[in-house]
Amino acid sequence: MKVVDFGESTHGRIDKVSRYGWTIKDEPGRLCMIDKNRLLIDDNYQREAAHKKVSEITSDWSWIACGALIVAEREDGTLWVIDGQHRLLSAKRRSDITELPCVVFISTGIQTEARGFLDANAKRKPVSAMQKQRALVAIGDEVAIYVSQFVSSCGLIISDNTKLRTSIKYVALLKKYAAHDRASFERVFRFCAAYCLQSDERLHSRLFEGLSYMHRKFAALDDARFAERVNSLHPRKLVDAANRAASLVGHGTEKIYAEGMLLEINKGLRNKFVLEVAE
Repeated sequence: MKVVDFGESTHGRIDKVSRYGWTIKDEPGRLCMIDKNRLLIDDNYQREAAHKKVSEITSDWSWIACGALIVAEREDGTLWVIDGQHRLLSAKRRSDITELPCVVFISTGIQTEARGFLDANAKRKPVSAMQKQRALVAIGDEVAIYVSQFVSSCGLIISDNTKLRTSIKYVALLKKYAAHDRASFERVFRFCAAYCLQSDERLHSRLFEGLSYMHRKFAALDDARFAERVNSLHPRKLVDAANRAASLVGHGTEKIYAEGMLLEINKGLRNKFVLEVAE
């Protein structure tokens, strides 16, 4: 078993900070009790609050579990919660809690806070793709901002709200495609968005992946006959066909989704479409 040395110096008595070039990103904060009504939440980088979690914390409050909230103090003196919004929202519902323990750090701007949110959460517990997307937008990440704006321009939104037909959850997948080939991404996503909106159907990730593969292989969406054929079918039919193909082989890839969808698209056609490399 490997024994980890948690001392400040190496076995050669060399200071580890100097030896390994360890850095400190920011200045230490100050610990204090703060009136709960002074604490604010910035939706630009914070995750969507989970109401069930808030209710659980509210009904069975624990000061030990609460610990200390991580708070940013901006130049105008306002206080913004970087980590601890569920605890804050729970405390706001209780009349017997007026102040909360906080570690307050000086903020140099929303980018610093968003980066702090990622650091505080990613190193302690998993951060979902949606949470990471919102923080990256706040930080100013070019691809994250582009995808968010482009999706919105197509009449859809990036959101965890599955009740909305216009919501898209698979943001990490979209960023991967956008980073690889932006022109192809725009062509396929714009088509898929219009296609699903006209049918009042949610844009399933497998539909987007399958059509992306076909467009890459034979410029499918530039073929008027192909686009017209797809539009004549309900999106759900193509998603079901992609699901069947994935079920047959026990796993799914964009190629498998495309092959399954193509079987559905070619049904009843004498002149069938074929997956071949575009010239």
